[in-house]
Amino acid sequence: MILTVSATGLLCVLPSLVSAETSSQSQPHQQAAAYQTLALKPVLNYPGHLIQYRDTGVYVKEVQQELSEEGYNIGTADGDFGPKTLAGVKEFQKAHGLTVDGIVGPQTWNALFTKSVSGNPTPQNSSYSYPGHLIEYGDTGVYVKEVQQQLNQVGDNIGNVDGDFGPKTLAGIKNFQKAHGLTADGIVGPETWNTLFNSGAGTSVASEVALIKGKGYSVNSATPNASVQTNSGDTLTAWIGVARQGDGHNQFVFFFLNGKYLGTDTAKPSAEITSAKPAGTGSIAVTYPVYKKNDSYANPTGVPDTITYHWNGSRLIPNKPYPKQFS
Repeated sequence: MILTVSATGLLCVLPSLVSAETSSQSQPHQQAAAYQTLALKPVLNYPGHLIQYRDTGVYVKEVQQELSEEGYNIGTADGDFGPKTLAGVKEFQKAHGLTVDGIVGPQTWNALFTKSVSGNPTPQNSSYSYPGHLIEYGDTGVYVKEVQQQLNQVGDNIGNVDGDFGPKTLAGIKNFQKAHGLTADGIVGPETWNTLFNSGAGTSVASEVALIKGKGYSVNSATPNASVQTNSGDTLTAWIGVARQGDGHNQFVFFFLNGKYLGTDTAKPSAEITSAKPAGTGSIAVTYPVYKKNDSYANPTGVPDTITYHWNGSRLIPNKPYPKQFS
């Protein structure tokens, strides 16, 4: 089967919107559209349950055979999920930017079995069907495990994947729902399930967090600090990235469009950033504390300043300059 896909670069930034790894440069960059033809391997649908250490059976054997084809040394494909298979799954997850837990859930399965002949993941994920019933606080079982693993994958550390829908899982679901414009009731119904497993939201969030961490910053949220739809239906997200520096912080706001990195809010990091919040269609408002002469990082005395960044279809435009600090 032959599939033609378009890989259009979206790395368009203003001179004022720069990459955190090349903050000395402020030239906007736009990658030209490129087209390529990918020969796809047949999709093997996810079996509907986790595959993990000490499991046995045909699905373990499928995983082992695929890992061997990919060049991972897991020994004999005997259907027994032992230490070598566990190590192979973890290596595969690490190489593909997935949560390295050694558990084959829907995201690891799809990355393993749906790809081009060159080994790159295909643009589309296999869907994982809603189980047909609500999953909520107090529930236990395999579907709770699936939800927990996927929440961990998208960056919300809900603790152990134990199949017990407790307070951490409830908080993780509510955070995810809020970030994606869903009713934040903590109940996994069909809409929350499909957003979590089938919309690509999980993949996007995980890749955004991985990029931010790759630049030496951490995030304090399991989901973007702000997520809005643009006029063209794209998704603009913003994360506050934090790095410790001496007795204070070193912070940027990292912007993404449909998971593609756009850049940061300024050429130089801020000491602190108060918030990044939705501000209407295609707009995110970032509030900065303003420092005056002799202020400490812990005690800014200036009036906080808010800049609204708006995506106009090709660029992210701030409505005013970055606030002057230490005036």
